[in-house]
Amino acid sequence: MPSLIRTFEYDIFISYRHNDNLDGWVTDFVQNLERELRGTLKESVTIYFDKNQHDGLLETHNVDKSLEGKLKCLIFIPIISQTYCDTKSFAWQNEFVAFNKMAIEAAPFSSGEGKGMRSFGRDIKLSNGNVASRILPVKIHDLDMEDKTLLESELGGVLRAIEFIYKEAGVNRPLKSTDNKNENQNKTDYRNQVNKVANAIKEIITSLKNPGAQPARAGTNHQPTAKAKRKPLIAILSLIFLTIAGVFLYPKIRKETLPITLEKSIAVLPFTDMSQNKDQEFFSDGLTEDIITQLAKIKAFKVTSRTSVMQYKRNPKPLKEIGNELGASFILEGSVQRSGNQVRINAQLIESSTDEHLWAESYDRSIEDIFAIQSDIANQIANALQAKLSTDEQQQIEKKYTKNTEAYQLCLMGRYYWNQRLEGPVKKGIEYFKQAIEKDPTYALAYLGLGDSYLMLGVHGFMKPEDCFPRAKGYAEKALQLDQSLAEAYATLIDINTHYYWDFEAAEKFFQKAIEADPFCVHAYHWHAEVLIADKQFEKAFEESQVALTYEPYSLIINSQLGKHYIYAGHYDKAIRQLRKVIDFDSTFAIAHRELGIAYLAMKDYNNALSHLRKANNFATEKANILAALGYAEAKAGKREVALRIEQELLQMAKVRYVPADDLAVISLGLEKKDQALQYLDLAIRDRCPWMPFLGMDPIFNSLKENSKFQALLQKVSVPKN
Repeated sequence: MPSLIRTFEYDIFISYRHNDNLDGWVTDFVQNLERELRGTLKESVTIYFDKNQHDGLLETHNVDKSLEGKLKCLIFIPIISQTYCDTKSFAWQNEFVAFNKMAIEAAPFSSGEGKGMRSFGRDIKLSNGNVASRILPVKIHDLDMEDKTLLESELGGVLRAIEFIYKEAGVNRPLKSTDNKNENQNKTDYRNQVNKVANAIKEIITSLKNPGAQPARAGTNHQPTAKAKRKPLIAILSLIFLTIAGVFLYPKIRKETLPITLEKSIAVLPFTDMSQNKDQEFFSDGLTEDIITQLAKIKAFKVTSRTSVMQYKRNPKPLKEIGNELGASFILEGSVQRSGNQVRINAQLIESSTDEHLWAESYDRSIEDIFAIQSDIANQIANALQAKLSTDEQQQIEKKYTKNTEAYQLCLMGRYYWNQRLEGPVKKGIEYFKQAIEKDPTYALAYLGLGDSYLMLGVHGFMKPEDCFPRAKGYAEKALQLDQSLAEAYATLIDINTHYYWDFEAAEKFFQKAIEADPFCVHAYHWHAEVLIADKQFEKAFEESQVALTYEPYSLIINSQLGKHYIYAGHYDKAIRQLRKVIDFDSTFAIAHRELGIAYLAMKDYNNALSHLRKANNFATEKANILAALGYAEAKAGKREVALRIEQELLQMAKVRYVPADDLAVISLGLEKKDQALQYLDLAIRDRCPWMPFLGMDPIFNSLKENSKFQALLQKVSVPKN
C-alpha cells in the first residue's frame, strides 16, 4: 500500500539498531503503534519496519536503491538508544543522517517522477502555526552527553524526543507495556507514550496533506496555539495587579508578595552551542543570560534566574521534571550555531506540563542583528502567552546597552569568566571588560562587570582590599552615571559598603535604590541579608535570604550564605542541614564544605570538620581562608605537626601573593598563639579585611570572647546604633 501522499513510498520509516530488538521491544512498539494509529487516523498508514532479517537491510549490507526508495517517507522515527549514536553503524549513516540530509535539502527523492512531484523540508509549519520536524525521535535510554551532543549537532538544534524510559536507582532501560508507572521515576505510562507518538504523527500528516502546507523557513513568525489564546484575561489582570502591589506596597507586604508563583512562570534553559568547533560557549551562555534579562523586564512573567537554570546544562532532565523543580509553567530552550559573522539561533517555547509547543522560531542572521533577535524573542513569547506589554516594558525590551557588537561580545566573554568565580578566570574576565570599554567607552554593563569582578576578588581574599574595593566602587558608580536604572549596580554598592567601607547606612540606602529600580533584583536581597547580619538582625536576615532563594532556589552562593548566617546566629544544627543541601546540589562546591567544617568545629565535632575542610581544600587549593580553617581544625584535633606545616604553607604563600591577615589569625589561634592572633586581627581591621564586621559572630574566635583586647577590636567594626 503506498503512502497517503503520492510519490512517497511510505508514511513512516522506523530506524533502529538490531541489538535493541533482541528482546522484541521494537517489534512490540511498532505493533502497538499500528493499533493506536488505527484508532487515531481515519486512513490507513504504511510503516516501513525491517522486522524480517532477510529483507536485505541488515547492518552488514551496503546501501542500495531499495533503501533510498524506502527512505522516501513522510515521517522518520529513529529509536534512540545507548547504541544508536554510533557514527560507523548502518542505522546512523545510511538511515538517520541520510534522511536528515534529504529532508533538509527538500529535493525530490528520485528522478523521473516529473516536475509535479511534491516534496517537503525537514521542518514544517503545522496547521496551528507551530513548527514540527519530520524526524520524530523515540528515546528508550537516557543518553551520555557525547551522544546527545552528536544528535543535536546533526539535527542543528535541541533534541526533542518522546521518551520510553523506565528509571529507578541504577536502572536505565526501555519502558515496557507491563511496567507500573508508579514504580517508574519518570511516572510515564507505556500506552500513553504510544498515544503521544500517534497524535504527533496525525498532526504532521494532516498538515502535510494540506495543500497550503509549507516548509518552515527562518524568519517566519509563528503564532501561539489555540490553547495559549484561550488564557483568560482576568488572569493577566490579576498578575499585573500582584506585580504592582509588590512594588508599591513594599516593604510592608514584600515578603508576602514576592514569593507568589505567577501563572506565567518561565525558565530559559541554557542554549546549546552547536558551533562546529564548540568554541562559542561564552556566546550561548551570554545569550541565555540576556534573554533571561529581557523576559524579566515583563512584569507579567516570573523568570527563573540564570543560576538556577545553569545546572541543567550538564545535567539535562525531562522538561516536565525541570518545570516541577523550578516551578516553571513554560520552558524556553534553544541552540546557537555560529560561523564567522553569521549566527543561527533556534528557539522554542514549550508548556512544561504538557510538552505542547507554543512558539518556535529560527533566525539566520548576521551577528549585527543579535540585539534585534533578543528583542524579537521576548516579544514573540509575550505574544504567545498573551501578555500585553506596557509602553515602558516595550521600551525596556528594545533598549540597547551598546550598539557595538564587538564590545558586546567582549563583555559576554568577561561575564563568562566572571561566572566561574575563581581568581584566574575573574582576572581574565577583567581584561575582556576593559577591552569592551575600549570599543565603547559608554557601555555601562562593561563598567558594572569590572565593578563586580573587583568586588569578587576582594570578598574572596584574592587581592588586598585597598587595591580592589575602591576600584569596584568607582566602576559601579561609573555604570550608574551612564545608566541610573541599573539595579545590579546599586546592589554591587550594597556589598562594597558592607565589606570595605563598613558604612551600613549607605548600604541600606543602596538597597532601597536597587529594589526601586527592580523589585526582583536577587542580589539586592542576597547582599542586604549581610547588612542585617552585621546588625545582628538575624531573623530579618534569614527572611531576606529566603526572598532571594524564591528566585534563585538552586544558587550555591545564596544557599551557602544562609548556612553561614545560621552559624553566625549560633544555629549550628540548622546550618548543617542547610549546607548539606548545598552539597546535594553540587558535591564539589568548596565554600559549602568550608562553612560546614566551621559548623562542626563550633560543635567540637573535629572528625566531620576535618572531613569537609579537607574536601574544601581539595576543590579550591587557592583559597587561603580554607587552608587556614583546615590548619585550625588539624590543631584542634591534636595534629599539631600538620597544623604547623599548614602555617608555614600560608606564610610562604603570603610572600608571593596576598593572604588576608584574618586568615593568618585563624591558624595562629588554632596553634594557641593568642597574642599573635590578636596582632593579625588588628592588622586585618587596619587593612579593612572584608569579613571583619562579622568577627564577633565567627565561632572560630569564641575562645577570645572574654579577652579585653578582642573586645576593643570588636568596637572598631561594630555597626553604629541610631
